[in-house]
Amino acid sequence: MLRRPGTIARHAAVATAIGACATVAAIVPAPASGDLSGRVSSLQAKERAARAASRYDSRRISHFRGPIADLQARERGLQRSLDIQRQILGTLRFDLRTDRARLMRLRRGLAHDK
Repeated sequence: MLRRPGTIARHAAVATAIGACATVAAIVPAPASGDLSGRVSSLQAKERAARAASRYDSRRISHFRGPIADLQARERGLQRSLDIQRQILGTLRFDLRTDRARLMRLRRGLAHDK
């Protein structure tokens, strides 16, 4: 049976590729199933630890929500009080300026009358 030159070259290339794969497989050992299961176990342990840490953090955050809300309510009350006191201060300053101006007029009038 006669074969064409292209067919022989293809068969040679396939045989070379199979030989190369066999050589690589012999050199690079396949990962043992114990290694993979160990890695999977390690990753699962890390995942469990991360979830536990997340739950712990969530509980701590929940623990602070009540006191934070209380402090915010207190802050709002203090801010309202401060706003009222600033308003009173502004009124007192205006009254002080008015009274000082009146005092100056009275002093000038007294000096004039003397």
